[in-house]
Amino acid sequence: MLEIGVTTKGGNHETAGKHGEGFKVGALVMTRSGHRVRYEASNFYWAFKFGGHRKRQLYCSLAPMAEDKIKKLREKQEK
Repeated sequence: MLEIGVTTKGGNHETAGKHGEGFKVGALVMTRSGHRVRYEASNFYWAFKFGGHRKRQLYCSLAPMAEDKIKKLREKQEK
């Protein structure tokens, strides 16, 4: 279950979303369409796939990013 997510939109009535709905729905739609879905966020790789009974549940597995990868991404972002 992906009842996670944060937003910078809280309290702003001019924006949509609050609990990472777009993140979850986007992963669901792309996975359902047969695409391999992997996000890079919060120093982790987030990989999505279907599993469980009759492969009808969306699963997310997290794998930590290597420290050198994180360092390179931070340096790039600072530029």
